[in-house]
Amino acid sequence: MMRRSFARLRALRPFWAAQRPTRVERWALIVVVAVAVAASVSLGFVEGFDDPREFTLEMLLTLAFVLTLWNASLTALALLVLMGLSPLLHAQQVALLALAVGCLVVVRYSSAWAQAAYLGIFLAVAAAVHGLDPATGSVATLSAVLLVAAAASATGVVLRALVMRATRTREELLDARRINADLVQEERQRIADDLHDVVAHDLTVIAMHARLLERTDDPVERERSEQAILASARQALVDLRRVVSLASDDVADGPSTLSGGLAVVVEDFRAGLERAGYDVTVDLDQPATEELDRLTVSAIERTIREAGTNILKHAPSPERVSLSLQSIDGAVRLRIWNSLSRRAKTSLVPSGGYGTARMRERMGLLGGGCSVGPRDDGWLLDASVPVRDVPTPA
Repeated sequence: MMRRSFARLRALRPFWAAQRPTRVERWALIVVVAVAVAASVSLGFVEGFDDPREFTLEMLLTLAFVLTLWNASLTALALLVLMGLSPLLHAQQVALLALAVGCLVVVRYSSAWAQAAYLGIFLAVAAAVHGLDPATGSVATLSAVLLVAAAASATGVVLRALVMRATRTREELLDARRINADLVQEERQRIADDLHDVVAHDLTVIAMHARLLERTDDPVERERSEQAILASARQALVDLRRVVSLASDDVADGPSTLSGGLAVVVEDFRAGLERAGYDVTVDLDQPATEELDRLTVSAIERTIREAGTNILKHAPSPERVSLSLQSIDGAVRLRIWNSLSRRAKTSLVPSGGYGTARMRERMGLLGGGCSVGPRDDGWLLDASVPVRDVPTPA
């Protein structure tokens, strides 16, 4: 029970903290003070200045509220000082009324401790005026002043609540916009990844076999290249339609994948490179891969596809390629190595490093890592990611 009470008090702490006037409040305060000063001066010229000292005190009390633009505590201090000087000018009633109106400023902008101190001093001063000068501090006058103070304090609380609500609403709107922007960016990134995986891989295959058609007259080689170009073009169309469908229908509930599973991706990797003239060996731990969660599977699939694209770009066939996907010590390790007896003079498809960077980013987000570099007279991609528990339906 005590903890719950303390929790509620902590939740109210921001509400009762010191605040600064909003832009609208600043202009409203300036207008009100200006109108009050102008009205007092006009009334003085019309009815005459019977007591210049009392008029001066009234002007100072009115102008004291301008200090709220900087700090409400300055306004409270100025009102209390002028209240102390008011007996010398026989203007306690005007000063006490100004103190009552000042409750609005103090309650609206000051901290809870400052409010308690000001209200305590105000009540003490009102009691002192009533006790020391019954003529000025009559019961009717004192009741009217207390009523003004209560109304001013209530108005201050209402204004504070309205401003806090507006501030909270604005912050929630900004948070919602940020979340929406993050979701939009995430969706754009997903579509960019899918398009990159589809277009980069299939265009690389098409460009490589188109180059082979220019360099060979062997009917068997030409037929194989033509079939590879046709198959890659068809696959690109299928994958692009899938990407467009996922983007337009918004049916994806997680990381999209353009394959039927790891085994299918590995087989596509092997078959695609073998059609291009590479010698490919695969070592796949099938039982271990079947227990992986969707995020891990998607990251590995994209890494395998990107590795195949890079081999086609930078290691002209015939070369040796090996793919190993094993579960070791609670992690899945993917190693793809290709020999590099000769490097392509120019890449068939321009490369900007996007795919390699995204491979490292995906593995890093899952708590793993990815390194790419020369190894054993060839090029090695070494990636690993921890095995995460797959939630089972209740």
